[in-house]
Amino acid sequence: MNNIIKFTMAAGVLALVGCTDNNVSGAAIEGNAVAQNSSSSSDVVSSSGVQIPNGKISFDTPPTARVKVTGGDVLVYKQSAGARSQCDVNNKHYSSHVQFSLDSVAHRDISLSGLGDKCEPILEAFLKTCESNVFVLNSSGLFYYDYPNLNDITCENTKDIFIVCDAMHGIETYESCTDGNPSYCTSVVVDTAFFNNFVSDLTKETDDICNSLYADMTLDNYSKQFTENVDELSFDDHVLAFNGGGAIYISAPDSITHIKEISPQEVLESFPKTVQYVGNSLFSENCKLYSVSLGINSYYYGFILNKVSKDSIEITKIAPSGNCTYGKSDFLRKAEFLVQDCDGLIDENAETIIHNYTSSIWKCGEYGYPSGDDSEPHGEWFHPDFVK
Repeated sequence: MNNIIKFTMAAGVLALVGCTDNNVSGAAIEGNAVAQNSSSSSDVVSSSGVQIPNGKISFDTPPTARVKVTGGDVLVYKQSAGARSQCDVNNKHYSSHVQFSLDSVAHRDISLSGLGDKCEPILEAFLKTCESNVFVLNSSGLFYYDYPNLNDITCENTKDIFIVCDAMHGIETYESCTDGNPSYCTSVVVDTAFFNNFVSDLTKETDDICNSLYADMTLDNYSKQFTENVDELSFDDHVLAFNGGGAIYISAPDSITHIKEISPQEVLESFPKTVQYVGNSLFSENCKLYSVSLGINSYYYGFILNKVSKDSIEITKIAPSGNCTYGKSDFLRKAEFLVQDCDGLIDENAETIIHNYTSSIWKCGEYGYPSGDDSEPHGEWFHPDFVK
């Protein structure tokens, strides 16, 4: 049975993302993310329909390409005429789906979590692409907004927010149909040249968003969570990165410290987010990298590596102030520093000196432990010189 193509043009025109830039800084394309333009009728991107379980867009085909951006990626679903972008750093999360459907409607969703003051500009830019059927899910419930009232949607008083909407675009789309009587239409098809430009625009948008999230995760900003005077809690300049770590479920004594030279593979395993953002700038032919790690029997401590010298390494262990009721745990939390040595300063047998510090601005709340909304003693943080 032969196929016929029905042409559709959307009445409205609305910019999906920023201006097209095919040379996104730091982006590497894996797979056939951008195809060559062609006038062939087979040179199209098709979709068998939008799958939106519980309001969230999903794809029923595998990704055809992955585009790497700063600290994140864009997955291209060419057979489903859509794409997914995402980046996560510590407690910050951004993700978004786009899929083209019938009548040139672009279904969009966005998920934002833990972004603080970065939430509003990202949300505002997203809402500019929405034209109808705007649904918002946050801590207060599920809400529907009509187009004139989109300015009422804000990040205020909510840590997590999810939005799905429809956006209209003045683009050529095709409806793939059989020539039976009656004819049967199976999918929407998008011109490949347009789709490639769309992927390029989405890649630049995602790169900008992810870079802005990572730019906050510096060692200086880590220190500022615990003191108003960063001079009293500053990292030694040899420290390239810090990972506040998680839980290792073993019984062990408090304050176990290890110093050892670390390979590039071990750097990737211990500091994956830092490597994803910084890349090869972590490695120098004339310098060695060392891991300085601690095991602590509590989840609620911050750490600063203050000083590296020939005979010793000094670390400050930061505790919250206030009425803290938490005790030691039966698991060991690992905190790890990545230290660069270009002049033979570090000795793996050097003494580790631990200083204790109680923060006046990081405090235990009503339940006897500090709120994660006030500070993030865990996760990965890196030297401010790496900010792009």
